Amino acid sequence: DITRNAYSSIYYTLLGADHGHVALGLLFNLWLLAKLATGLTRYRVHATQAIALYWHVVNVITVVVTVTLVSAAIG
Repeated sequence: DITRNAYSSIYYTLLGADHGHVALGLLFNLWLLAKLATGLTRYRVHATQAIALYWHVVNVITVVVTVTLVSAAIG
């Protein structure tokens, strides 16, 4: 339960924020696929690079969130 204690509150907040970023990334991918279906332009190449960078950042954040939650559960 999210209201049980501080750990559970932080757990659900961090996990929810991380999942929100993943969902946003999936929406970015869907938008880009729809745009790429009509052809490749210089703008769309830059959008692809930006979305790839976004996914790298989300992956790093996910690792940090996972390590934080696991270390708090162990200690």
